[in-house]
Amino acid sequence: MSTNPRTWNRDENRRKGGCRCTCRERNSVRGAQRDPRPEGSMMSETLEVTDNPAEKRYEARLDGALAGFAEYIRTSNLIAFVHTEVDPRYEGRGIGAALVRTSLDEARAAGLPVLPTCPFYAGWIARHPDYQDLVYQSRSRVAD
Repeated sequence: MSTNPRTWNRDENRRKGGCRCTCRERNSVRGAQRDPRPEGSMMSETLEVTDNPAEKRYEARLDGALAGFAEYIRTSNLIAFVHTEVDPRYEGRGIGAALVRTSLDEARAAGLPVLPTCPFYAGWIARHPDYQDLVYQSRSRVAD
């Protein structure tokens, strides 16, 4: 990851007081400053979500600055979303939801079922019935 001061570094954040992971309870992040704007509000800022296959993650950039990402493992048969993080400065502004929606829309377009091992993904899908058909269902035929 770049050391550009506008880019937040996950490993550095972990050393300074724990993972800033969207998967975990937001209250567990001590010292994180939340944006005072209403949830989902981004005003005139430009949010762009793109797939970065080299890093195996979707990235959300707000006015060019990395605001969050969703890591995945992709096979020819499915895509597993394993971890999601949003920089504490951007929490509560719909960044996580934009990551999930964009990545799931692309999975649907590619015909890939989704394995939501990240609790944020699993919870989001549970609250959005239009995406529940994407969830991978094991179809093992092994019998005793």
